[in-house]
Amino acid sequence: MEKRIVFLGPVHPYRGGIASFSERLALEFQSQGWDVRCITFTYQYPKLFFPGKNQYSEESKPDLDIVRMIHSLNPFTWKKALSAITDFNPTIVVCPHWNPLMSWSSTWLLKRIEAKKLVLVHNLFPHEPRFYDNFLIKRLMRSSAKFLALSSSVYSDIKQHFPQLNPTQHSHPIYDHYGNLMSKQQAAAILEVPSHKDYLLFFGLVRAYKGLRLLLQAFSSIKDELPNLNLVIAGEFYEDQQIYNKIISDNQLQDRVIINNQFIADNQVAPYFNLADAVVLPYVHATQSGIGRIATYFVKPIIVTDVGSLAEQAKGGLTGVVTKPQAKDIALAIKECYAKSNTFAKNIQLEKESNTWRGLYNHIVNECV
Repeated sequence: MEKRIVFLGPVHPYRGGIASFSERLALEFQSQGWDVRCITFTYQYPKLFFPGKNQYSEESKPDLDIVRMIHSLNPFTWKKALSAITDFNPTIVVCPHWNPLMSWSSTWLLKRIEAKKLVLVHNLFPHEPRFYDNFLIKRLMRSSAKFLALSSSVYSDIKQHFPQLNPTQHSHPIYDHYGNLMSKQQAAAILEVPSHKDYLLFFGLVRAYKGLRLLLQAFSSIKDELPNLNLVIAGEFYEDQQIYNKIISDNQLQDRVIINNQFIADNQVAPYFNLADAVVLPYVHATQSGIGRIATYFVKPIIVTDVGSLAEQAKGGLTGVVTKPQAKDIALAIKECYAKSNTFAKNIQLEKESNTWRGLYNHIVNECV
């Protein structure tokens, strides 16, 4: 079999979880001797649909062949991309699905590519729905590609809404490119916070569905019981920060909550996770989360709500605490996590060693090609 593969979709210079995932998987294929090419956007989101400050990464370019040629809203560029893919003559083309708007261009290409085609489904439906979602998702599902769900909840969504399809499933691998493990003291020095305190971490873009309001309410209810506990919020706010500032001030949490309202570049991630005693994902709804996979790499327990497939990342309580998406339940889960903190590390290490990018690579090559 010829070992030539094209990755369609966001990679460098774009930032975010989908770009990081695609780059890391592309590097895995490259390490296995595949000739890899990434074809990405010259233009991705209209500003109307992108609430952040900047779509671009400040990281250095990974060691990948990256060609920017797709304007997400300009079909003339899609024809150029199709010609480039045909000239490269790949064995397989891999494309992520996470946002229906981005599938407009990718579906057009997938329907015309003659190679084997695989769609990695991060979310079947978007977290923040829009009127055109169902039309674009149905269009993608008729593209004659194979589909690989990255969580059991996404697999169930595909089977429920598109029973004629036969997707496969593989869990999201553990991210391993965000820096090295370090002591809590080293991390505290980098972030300029006291090392003798306890820290919970809420990490990543702040959006309504991620439940930060619930976490702040939960934290407020136990602040007196756990006087050494602080909360670190590290990530760019895609909502009005004043909403959260008001909750903090109303509950006198100003001295207990540390906020860094900016996108955290890959080379700045490690201190936050090394500082934390636990990582909290208080999501109101979700499928799976790359944040939980970063926590596993840094051997940190997670506190997750029982939505989507988040509970799977906590291994039913072996690598963290699973709770309901209610403030009072999250508060109890935080206390439980600290009470059991010494029991999680061994299980987390086993999960870290077993859920690798090599495993996903093998699944794609053996089950999807």
